[in-house]
Amino acid sequence: MSKKSTVTLHLDWTPGWVKAVNIATGEKAEAVTLKKLGQITVGHKEALVGVGRKIVFLKAVRLPKALPEDLRRIIGVQLGQFFPLPADQLSFDFIQTSNQTHDGFLTVIAAIRADDLRLLHTELKEVGLSAQRVLPIALGSAVIAAKSGNVDALVVDTERGDFALDVVLGGLLRFSRVAPAGSELEVESKRTLAAAGASEIPTVQTRDFGDSAIKLLHEAPAFGFILSESRVLAEKQRSTARTRAAALATTLAVAIVAGVWFLRQQDVTALQQAKVHYTQLVQAQQAKESDASSTESQLSELQSDLGHAFDPGQQLSDISAYTSDCLPPGAWLTGLTVERAKQLQVRGTATSSDKVAAFVDRLGSSKRFANVKLVFANSALVGTTPVIQFNVTADPVGNLPMPTPSKDDGRVETASSSSGSDANTEGGG
Repeated sequence: MSKKSTVTLHLDWTPGWVKAVNIATGEKAEAVTLKKLGQITVGHKEALVGVGRKIVFLKAVRLPKALPEDLRRIIGVQLGQFFPLPADQLSFDFIQTSNQTHDGFLTVIAAIRADDLRLLHTELKEVGLSAQRVLPIALGSAVIAAKSGNVDALVVDTERGDFALDVVLGGLLRFSRVAPAGSELEVESKRTLAAAGASEIPTVQTRDFGDSAIKLLHEAPAFGFILSESRVLAEKQRSTARTRAAALATTLAVAIVAGVWFLRQQDVTALQQAKVHYTQLVQAQQAKESDASSTESQLSELQSDLGHAFDPGQQLSDISAYTSDCLPPGAWLTGLTVERAKQLQVRGTATSSDKVAAFVDRLGSSKRFANVKLVFANSALVGTTPVIQFNVTADPVGNLPMPTPSKDDGRVETASSSSGSDANTEGGG
């Protein structure tokens, strides 16, 4: 529902008849034209106009969801299919609801002959009035139904002897017709419900609400008949206003930019000098940070070397023990040489070549050694027993050299194989 209007003069108008009600004072008047209503229009500048049912076309259809202006264009193209007059002879408005099915959203469309709307505006102008809104008087039936506590209702009104029957479903006007005076209400009600595709719903009499339809126009859904030429003129005025606003904003922006530029020019020299000064400070700081980074890198390298020296990947004793454990039964060591940063030298004897191969495989499959190689495997005799004498080399993983003390030039050299930190272990099995 729309917000309550401050306009107190409400009209129920059709060509050749008009009824006026001042909802603030309760004053009423009827006449054939607005000009003949008398003093009830005096002192008013605007009126809320409800157009009689006999000159309004109403249809409920389902349309796709769209922006109001896009939906207006869609309806304008199909208007001639909805109503018995060409689209260029009609003025229309619509209400699209949230009621959705696979066919689209429920949309109630109402139209009036453009000539009737022009006649209304002519009569309004003659008495110094303008229309705040022009809408079907039948839209007030939805308000009456709601006030009676019904979402669905058949609202019956007596309009100068005729029966006005409005079908309200889901709180919205869906169908409206006028039955001639003297008709049977029960019969006409059934015809109206059948035409609207509605089942049995409560009947509400407007006489229980006095002049409710006209008095409650300000509570009817937002709706307004506007002539196409008035709509075009209003759009041009909005476009002109937007253009003027944009031009004013542009001029103001240019003035602001010019003022800011002028003020900033006064500080350009000082800013440039400050920039040079701070650039020098930044460069000096960057040089300090570079020196500190270089020193940090050197210390990190030294720390890494010390770590490798004092905490090698494998202890020499572990290397010796693991090598001995890899010997299969029937093989034994005759010599083992292991030194810091040097290859492991293994010499031994085995009862067969298979034992030698098994030993080499065990060393090679261990993560402790890399580049395990059989240097030689020669046949020999121990007494009268044939044996295989072999020599195997391997690189113990993590067996790094001990760094030597720094010399006068500050460089750190790796100890040679004769360094006192090296270990030489030989043994026989």
